[in-house]
Amino acid sequence: MSFLGTSSYSNIQYYFDSEREHHFETPFIQEAILKYLIDIKGFKITPKVFLTGLAKVNWEKKQGLKEGLNKIDSTFESSAVEIPDGKSKEELLMIFLKVYEHLNDGDEVYFDITHGFRSLPMLTMVFLNYAKFLKSISVKAIYYGAFDAKQAIDNQNWAPVWNLTYFSTIQDWTNAANQFLQTGNGLFLSDLIEAEGLENLKESISNFTKEILVNRGVSIYHGKTQAAVIEQIESIGFKNKDPLNIILKKVQSHFKSYNPDSISNGLNAVKWCIDNGLIQQGATLLEEFATTYVLHKIGKIQFITDKVFRGIVSSALSVPKKTYIAKFSNIAEDDEISLSLKNEEEEIISKIYSLDDYKKISETVRKIKKSIRDDINHAGFRDQPRTYDEFKESLQKRYKEFLKMI
Repeated sequence: MSFLGTSSYSNIQYYFDSEREHHFETPFIQEAILKYLIDIKGFKITPKVFLTGLAKVNWEKKQGLKEGLNKIDSTFESSAVEIPDGKSKEELLMIFLKVYEHLNDGDEVYFDITHGFRSLPMLTMVFLNYAKFLKSISVKAIYYGAFDAKQAIDNQNWAPVWNLTYFSTIQDWTNAANQFLQTGNGLFLSDLIEAEGLENLKESISNFTKEILVNRGVSIYHGKTQAAVIEQIESIGFKNKDPLNIILKKVQSHFKSYNPDSISNGLNAVKWCIDNGLIQQGATLLEEFATTYVLHKIGKIQFITDKVFRGIVSSALSVPKKTYIAKFSNIAEDDEISLSLKNEEEEIISKIYSLDDYKKISETVRKIKKSIRDDINHAGFRDQPRTYDEFKESLQKRYKEFLKMI
């Protein structure tokens, strides 16, 4: 995709690498780019050349662009698309939409910004971002024929063709990092990281996102994924002022508060859920980390994944001591499993109910269940179901209560 200007262009050697190995003599940057992509890169290209009424002269004249493209491929002579001059906001919008309508879903785009859009770089980047979102295009290259940077070598003018695709990449990374930090979804960011060849970091970012989305509390507690993100970002060879490095440092800053095998990891995850609107995940994590916190306090953290032990703690936090103990009198004499567990259970619940902050922990857990989890888990099919805002407010309160306890 390219724009043809109205100037009187003169022959120049456009080259595509610092050694000037690949170069093409032509007055038209469009011809040089197409020859490079087709003859050197071996790509199959469908050109679209956008031109105003005044630029038609450069298209149709003898030795004009139409004639030059026809020599490359006879079908290229029909690649011109007329657009307005862009002398008003309305005409700029017409140009924007005209270019957009010539894109197909999933197109791989090589965009030449040498002419036409030169004074409107913002419009170019907005357009590409718009098309990435709505038509899932991929920007393979953004070219600029730097005529003003020409050099005279052996009585011949040479001008570099700059590949500015990196600036589109920065935009993609910025959008993806913002999505990750604002919504908690790092899958788009992990895909971009993979494209840079950073496979390990891609996996860690992706794993963290999935751990949050499906409440992998044990992994969050251990903090290995978070530590891996920090370590892998530190090991990347980006220069300090590289824009992608600055973006990753912003991402990395979130993970610095995680520690190995720590209850605080759970609270960090809950805060992440609150900030990113993941209310159901946040409520589940907070309740389960309350149970984990109690296991830690009574010296039973080795049973962090034991269903029976977690059930004992969860029950003890949900009902008064008398109610819980009453169940022991209902154990049948021939129920050997329950009887064998009785002594262990009595010891555990005695420690739980003796905790100095038992009442606060218990109240917080009951509030989570009553005001959030029960309602959400039953999809609001109850009298007076709560709203999203009410859930979020309640979760924030419970989080702050728990934060004060530890």
